[in-house]
Parts: sequence; structure tokens; C-alpha cells
Amino acid sequence: MRKWIFLALVLMLVIPAALLVYLSQETRQLSGIVRDAATQQPLEDVLLRIGGDLTATNAPGEYTLPLPRGKFWLAAEADRYAPAQVEVDATNLLSRTLTLDLTLSLNRVSGVVRDAETSVPLPNAQVVLGDKTAVSNAQGFFEARGVSNNAPIAANVLGYLPVTTTFTGQTELDLALAKEVAAMGFDEIQFDYVRFPGKVGNVYYSVPYTEDSRIAAIAGFLARAQKELRPTGVFISADVFGLTTATEDDQHTGQRLRDLGPYLDYVSPMVYPDTWVNAQDLLLNGLGIPNCTEAVRCPYEVIFNSYKRAAEKTTTKVRPWLQAYMGRGDFGVEQYRIQKKAATDVGSAGWMFWNGTGNYDPKLFEPRK
Repeated sequence: MRKWIFLALVLMLVIPAALLVYLSQETRQLSGIVRDAATQQPLEDVLLRIGGDLTATNAPGEYTLPLPRGKFWLAAEADRYAPAQVEVDATNLLSRTLTLDLTLSLNRVSGVVRDAETSVPLPNAQVVLGDKTAVSNAQGFFEARGVSNNAPIAANVLGYLPVTTTFTGQTELDLALAKEVAAMGFDEIQFDYVRFPGKVGNVYYSVPYTEDSRIAAIAGFLARAQKELRPTGVFISADVFGLTTATEDDQHTGQRLRDLGPYLDYVSPMVYPDTWVNAQDLLLNGLGIPNCTEAVRCPYEVIFNSYKRAAEKTTTKVRPWLQAYMGRGDFGVEQYRIQKKAATDVGSAGWMFWNGTGNYDPKLFEPRK
């Protein structure tokens, strides 16, 4: 009888190490050099991002970015290296220039190959990680360094059915379609349903199903989408569950704003009041809205406070989806317009209405000038 095996993976991320600040009165900017943590050699084509500004290092590993005021995250990523982020506080910076030198470490992927039924470790399993190969030891442990980002991973043991932990085939289709649409002249690609199914039962995952693994999968896809779509000139966005604005966890979806934001130009929480069912605790403690037990009865506060919380979690521009369908109760045009006013009042980077049938009442919008 052929047996099944499963593969447990651990992705080790190394946080940037060196930080150097010097004083100058030149143009206000952020610059530095990115190096390999082990060899200290400069790294070319490392993508660095602050909010909506993106650049890549040159051959000597140098980069320059506009320097915003306030607190922000500088994100860095390169193929075969673990992505890294560092928070910089430029709120009270007196100088015109900030220098930030980063080091990136090669991706290290490790795990244990076990019998799926008995959990007994399996030695001599051949594990293929993209163009890297590892063999498990007597305890079933394997390790490989310098693994390409989003590399397909498969394991094979004599007498067992082979197993793979990749779904890159679908990723390839999604990105190919996005590139095709961009080539047609569309100026933005928004990814929908970029998530895990939530807290459900009777589902078997071939890798540990944890918050970290879920977030890594979603962020990894968006990072690759950013890298491959950036040359086309399109803006990149994604919608996320509205409840993610009020929580610090991923709600079992893999969507956590602070982790996904660095790879997007816009993030669009679907903050439809109709979806905040039995969410009194989140309305009060998550969004800070007192005396609101039913979200459809206080649409202005839901939209206004959702945006504020989202903006606290990411420096990426937030452009919410608003409810344009009846849903529960008497939610109609008046409530639709109240949402729009809240989004405008709070200073969101625009807004979008959603109606599943595609029917939008003209009263939703201002007369054309």
C-alpha cells in the first residue's frame, strides 16, 4: 500500500541589522546601501519601498528615496533573500538626509518530513525547493539556503506518494491575466479574494496552518505581483475584509494590513456595515464607537473609524469599499450617501461603492459638472 507524507516548512526571516544616521542640510531624502549579511557584498535590484514610493538598488547596492515626515516602514525584498522591514521615526528629524544601511540574509527553508498517518520522521527524503535540493537526515530534518522566493517545494520518499506544497500554477495564471489586462491600458489591478477561507472545519493543509504561515502566503503572492507588475506602470491594490481594520490578528484569512500594505499602492477594506453582524465588541473596542450595537444603524461612524484604524496599521493609501445594497434592514440611498460623506470627511484616498448586481442608483453620485 502506498502511503502519504506531508511536509512541514519553516521560513526564517532575518530583520535588517545596521542603522546609521548622519546630519546634513541637503535635500530631504533617505539613502543607503543594501548588502548581503554573510558576505557584506552590495546587492543589486533590491526593491525598497516607503508607502507609495518604490525604487531598486543599483550595481553598488545604493538606493535613494524621498523622505516623508513621521513614522514609516521601509520594506526591502530581493529574490533568494528573506524580505525585511525596518521602522523609521522621522517625526522630529532635524537633518535633511537620513542614511539607512540594510543587510539581507538568504532565505532559509527547513522542516521535517513525516509519515502522514503515524507522524514518524522519514529519513532520506528528497526535498526539491525550486533549483535547490536537500535530503532529510535520520530525524527527517532538512534544510536549504538561498531558496528562490515563491519556489515550488516537493518531497519524494521511496514507497510514498510524492507531495507538493505549492500552488504556483494558479499564481502563474493570475499574474499572466493581470499583465494582459495592464497591456490593454487599464491603470490599476485590484486583487479580490486574496485570502484563506477563514475559520472552517474539515479542511486538511499539508503545512502547519498558522497565522504566520497564512500571512506569509498572502504577502508572498502580493510581493511577487508587485515585482512583476511594476514594470507595466499599473497601480496595484487589493481588497481585504472590513473586520481586519478593527483587529490585530488575521481573522484566519491571512490578511493583516501591516504585512500586506508594503506591496500595495492602495488597500481597500470592505467595510460594509451589513457585514458587521454580532460585532458589538469590535465596534466598541476595535473601532472605538460607543453606543453602536448594530453597524447598519451608525454607518457614518463605522466608515469613519474603520478608516482611522486602517491608517494606523499601514502607511499605504486606504480607499474603502462602501455598501450600495440593501442588506439587512432599511439600508438605502440615504445611508449610502452617509458612508460617502464619512469617507470624504476622514480624508480617505477615494472610495468605491459595491453592489453585486451592478445596479447603482444615480442619486448616489453628484451631478456631472
